[in-house]
Amino acid sequence: MLLITAGCVTACASAAEEVTPEARSDTVVRALRDAVVTPNEYRSAVRQFVSCLHRAGYTAEARGVSPVDGLSRPVDITPSGDPDVYNAEVQKCNVASIAHLEPVYVENNIQVMAPPLREHVRKCLSRAGVRTTGSETNAPEFFASADGDKGPVVTCITKSAHRLYPSLPLPITIRG
Repeated sequence: MLLITAGCVTACASAAEEVTPEARSDTVVRALRDAVVTPNEYRSAVRQFVSCLHRAGYTAEARGVSPVDGLSRPVDITPSGDPDVYNAEVQKCNVASIAHLEPVYVENNIQVMAPPLREHVRKCLSRAGVRTTGSETNAPEFFASADGDKGPVVTCITKSAHRLYPSLPLPITIRG
């Protein structure tokens, strides 16, 4: 599974209001109210997400920093039981912790793709007929080099990430 998201289109303060009061954690409300998501607030939200999943009976583990953007923290979740219940619990935990914070955190910081991944993506794009500048450091810059054609960029990032980082949890999130 692959998740691609674009830039933030609503003010952070309004995003805080969109989270239902019963779903809001103090971290989410505080971070979105001041329109700044600090690294500590983001890490705390990821820990809250994992803890929420554990309380719901699922095995989950944060797996460090994503090689795709150098900012987000992928979480490996082991599904079990009824798929509808599982999806509902994951969604509940997501909304209560990271759903509104992660995009703001990543979009307001500079994404830097891991150098080995960058090189693989660059070679893959070249084989696909996409000319790169050689100075791209993140997905948005690769999208720009591909004249906005996200298809080959997403394919190359996904294939290269799976090849280089086989334990990277799915879905792979690519923002640009």
